[in-house]
Amino acid sequence: MNNSEKEDVRKETVDGLIEVFTRFKRQRERELSKHITSRHKRSEETLLKLLYEKSPSEGMKVSELSALMCVTSPFVTQLLTSMEENGLITRENDKNDRRIVRVFLTEQGTQTALDIQKSMYNWFSELALYLGETDSKQLTSLMHKVYHFIETSHEHKKEEQSNKSEKT
Repeated sequence: MNNSEKEDVRKETVDGLIEVFTRFKRQRERELSKHITSRHKRSEETLLKLLYEKSPSEGMKVSELSALMCVTSPFVTQLLTSMEENGLITRENDKNDRRIVRVFLTEQGTQTALDIQKSMYNWFSELALYLGETDSKQLTSLMHKVYHFIETSHEHKKEEQSNKSEKT
């Protein structure tokens, strides 16, 4: 974005975006977790959903889970220990390579993942009813654009950092 394009964006527009994103960030975890479920940590819910959606019959490795969640393997291992104690998951050695440990949902874990999925669907259904069909589609489209902007902005910054380190 060049300087003339930056000047075209009015300060009040930028201030409005900052305000809404700040408010959304504050409310997001608090409100979504109330409506979706309150029995589990948000990170546990994410793990349950990943295990249910990505590979229910084959299980997943800790490294796969940590990559999908963008967190460290030790963090995932700590979560899994708690979830195993609560009967939500089991860990088993891989049949082909005993060095690999795979994580599976238990029956209770599968039911919990389904409950979370149903609660989330219900909450977003309420949101869609509140917004209406047209605004819901417009919000979806705008959020995809925001996501794309964040993705490309992140990639651009990685390239800049890489170029800087090559010059030094």
